[in-house]
Amino acid sequence: MRIIDRIDFLRRNHLWVFLLFLVMHLIPLFSVDVLVTLDGASHLYNAKLFDELLLGNDFIASFFEINKELVPNYTGHLLLSFFLLFLSPILSLKLLHILYVVAISFAFRGLVLAFNPKGGLLSVLIFPFVYSDLFMNGFYNFSLAIVFFLFSFRYWVRNYQRTDIWFLLSLSVLFFLTYLSHSFTFAFLCLAIGLFTVVEAVRQKRMDFLWKVGGKVFLVALPFLILAVSFVMKREAVYGYLSKKSLWEHLLDFWCLFGFNTESWFIVLWFMLVGLSLVVFMRIKNRNRSGDLFLGLLIISVFLYFFMPDSVGYASVFSKRMLYFSFVFWVLWIASQKYNFTLSVIVVVLLFFYQGYRVKSMMDWSVFENNKAKEMLAIGSKLPKNSVVLPIRRIGVWHFFHLSNFMGAEQPMVILENYEASLDYFPVRWRFDLEKAIKDNCSFEVDHQGIKYKVDYLVVFGFGNTDDKCELSRIEFAEQFLDKVYQSDFASVYKVN
Repeated sequence: MRIIDRIDFLRRNHLWVFLLFLVMHLIPLFSVDVLVTLDGASHLYNAKLFDELLLGNDFIASFFEINKELVPNYTGHLLLSFFLLFLSPILSLKLLHILYVVAISFAFRGLVLAFNPKGGLLSVLIFPFVYSDLFMNGFYNFSLAIVFFLFSFRYWVRNYQRTDIWFLLSLSVLFFLTYLSHSFTFAFLCLAIGLFTVVEAVRQKRMDFLWKVGGKVFLVALPFLILAVSFVMKREAVYGYLSKKSLWEHLLDFWCLFGFNTESWFIVLWFMLVGLSLVVFMRIKNRNRSGDLFLGLLIISVFLYFFMPDSVGYASVFSKRMLYFSFVFWVLWIASQKYNFTLSVIVVVLLFFYQGYRVKSMMDWSVFENNKAKEMLAIGSKLPKNSVVLPIRRIGVWHFFHLSNFMGAEQPMVILENYEASLDYFPVRWRFDLEKAIKDNCSFEVDHQGIKYKVDYLVVFGFGNTDDKCELSRIEFAEQFLDKVYQSDFASVYKVN
């Protein structure tokens, strides 16, 4: 086949190129049993607790309760809770990861095609941002909210002139799912739809369009706007900011991406994005003007990145989320433009080899984490149901901060390391914060309102040491006086009661 024939084949079959990229990015999920993310184990454990509470486990219900507020952190938990009803914890987590990767890829492609029906080839620009630092931190609800944002915005762009009840109901469901995933992303969805409506009204020179169409979407979004405002107003409002210097440095080093030890190659991605942007500006009169909406959203998101707080109360990492939005809007703007087809092919080929290297590095990186997660799952399966377990982590690996939660993913137990239940932002919360009480008391039992709560098992895992005096005294006590029921080079389990 001649080169010109191959290029023509790509022009007519860019979906196959997209699917090739998608398959490549699914391979890491099948190369290991568990892709370990920072908060992933915690979400999995709390999804299990959610199921136990719904199924009437009185023991679990004596420690935890379902948050009666419709907090915008539900979607990932509901999916995991549903999967855990008929799948193992490993398969439940794997299925959630697969759904996310497939959904965000197709949602991005669909939005690009809504603005440029011939722009399918460069829809592969989403793939460097699929395994973002936010996703690898286990921010599943935020990651799913991005998916709903892309689907919802595309649905609005394609159907905004409709007024039938099915359209309004569908739009309402999409708003609800986005809010239920993450209020921050829901707010941005409202902003994007609002900006699109204003631009369209100006383009058509019809201010009545702004009131008719804008009023329609405002009424549909209003109930969820009220929920979002109510959620924010009920929380502590102590603001934290990052320095402008730090924000600039984070922008340049792709802070929102997870490196998998490939950070030195981020320059390749910068080269592609900046190069394609320069091509658009050099041909400014021939650009796809409808795609400039994403340029407007990019400018707004960059402004907010530099001036909005990074934390509000216990909610944090807003700057990184905003930076991720900025890059997503940037690649949406780039992908929605028109280019010389040969240039597009060169970019796609370069991106394929770049992402292939990142995917290979990701697979190598994930093996160690996978093995340790499986061991914690195995330890949990060996302990009696409805046990109270106190974990002590002696390892500084960032993604192992909540590794102990894997122990409670298969069968019901109370693990005294549950940051979600200590906050009022998630579906499951403590009735009485036993975790804090036990740790503050520096013992294996505590009295609360005439009830004595005891630790059944102590689990010490990791290779390093802890600087916490209470944890050191517990480990010393366990080694001298408690029976060791499990031992490996990574973890030790002691029976307390």
